[in-house]
Amino acid sequence: MDTLFFYPHLSVNITDVKLTDVTLFFSGQYSIYYIYNEGICKFANSSFKIHDFTFMGNNILYATDNGVNITDGKKHRTILSGVVVYDILKSNKLLLFATDNGIYFMNDDKIGKIEQFPDISYEEITTNDISLAAISSTRDIYFLNLKTDSMTIKPANVHLTKGNICSLDSNFLYISGKLISEYPGNRIFSLPQNPNGLPLGINIMQNNAYFFFRNAVLFTPVNNIFPFLSNR
Repeated sequence: MDTLFFYPHLSVNITDVKLTDVTLFFSGQYSIYYIYNEGICKFANSSFKIHDFTFMGNNILYATDNGVNITDGKKHRTILSGVVVYDILKSNKLLLFATDNGIYFMNDDKIGKIEQFPDISYEEITTNDISLAAISSTRDIYFLNLKTDSMTIKPANVHLTKGNICSLDSNFLYISGKLISEYPGNRIFSLPQNPNGLPLGINIMQNNAYFFFRNAVLFTPVNNIFPFLSNR
């Protein structure tokens, strides 16, 4: 059974949603909220627009128009400043940040840049067992092979945004115009038809492929679209 929480008095654009244990958190432009007893509680405020957040123990790490901050809901500490940060990725012991001026990393409080990525704007970063992938503002996807340290650039036919790429064990799937492309590999798949237009995002969970539209979510067994994933 589906559950819908509707709060007409909350006039903010939701920029990210995360679930921890049984508590749902979401960012609404300049604040981070959580749902408690079917009501909305404010966890923290930000002076800058929030694009993404993730959990670190009892703290929340959040990306803003002026860097990255960490908060326990009361105290705030800045760990990166001077850049717009659009996405945060936790990968093993590393934290990775997609910014308007390259890809940054944080390891044991040390912050640096991944020099293989050009100093341009990136909207999303994701990884799998082999590569690190970043969606750039130039309609290109940058794939950095973590074993050979080599970079591959794949042009996209449209302006990709956050959610347009999905990482699997050893490859990636990304929306490219009216098609879905695979990397590495050259397989091309057709997007599912939907009256809501083209999908805005894609994800693979268990044995289903999920496609996110402007006002709908479509899910279908993976073997309907990606036969090579049917045994996952």
